[in-house]
Amino acid sequence: MTDLSQTIFPKILLAIALLLAITFFLVSCNRSDETRKSSANLASAKWGITAEDWQNQSPTHILSKANAETKFPDILQAAQNQDVEAMLLCGLAYEWGIGVAKNEADAAHWYRAAAAAGNPIAMLNRGTMHAEGRGFPKNAATAAKWFLDAANAGNAQGMVFYGAMLANGEGAAKDEATAATWFQKAAEAGNPSGMVIFGNALAKGSGIAKDEREAADWYRKAAEAGDAFGKFQLGNLYASNASIARNLIEANENWQNREAQKLWREVAASGGNAAKDAVDALKRVYGIDCVKDFDRFDCG
Repeated sequence: MTDLSQTIFPKILLAIALLLAITFFLVSCNRSDETRKSSANLASAKWGITAEDWQNQSPTHILSKANAETKFPDILQAAQNQDVEAMLLCGLAYEWGIGVAKNEADAAHWYRAAAAAGNPIAMLNRGTMHAEGRGFPKNAATAAKWFLDAANAGNAQGMVFYGAMLANGEGAAKDEATAATWFQKAAEAGNPSGMVIFGNALAKGSGIAKDEREAADWYRKAAEAGDAFGKFQLGNLYASNASIARNLIEANENWQNREAQKLWREVAASGGNAAKDAVDALKRVYGIDCVKDFDRFDCG
């Protein structure tokens, strides 16, 4: 009996000790995870950035709201303490050179950390940098992977970017039907770019049944959200097809032309990437010449 106790009891005690150690480790990890979540929630209030800001505002606007120009040291300290939103802010600050010298390698470092922690915007930005070969090696397949991760995490712009990779067969096998599905999800999530691109798929019948009337609905929603390309594409449909006009009773040629011109003039006057397209359309379809005023146009 003595021999048995001397051989078995120590083993039992060792097993109990190991079990307690593992339990303590798991509890500590869980507590650490909860601390990180709590820290991220506090960061939302601390940096003054809403969920809508993260989804809809430009990086410069977000960094301005976080006061990164003067508070970058605080943001960096929070990032080093595993604050996920601060990690993302550090990535943005280094990428755009706001509050700190521009450094794409450091931007990539913080996007990698935030993406690994599950932040969908960091996933999106990491994918973009892989696609462009900035901070990370250029790799379309890796970019597509991160865009898909962002999309699956609910990021609407990730849905648009991944859909574009599928539509073009870049970084993934070409699949227009699945691309259209992602564009639709982005549009339904309220993303203006998704609305326009899904409208394009419907107008052309790319990966989905052609439906110009529904395309016009999505262009109109994008236009109402202030998207210049939505206005431009809606003008295209009004100019080419009266049957998709908002009010069929008013869908005579004069009303149709007035509406198309109105949309294109607004886009031209607002400047930006779509302005030149609108100017070209006014010249091509209606013979209207516009005068350039910096990046905007006066179309009379």
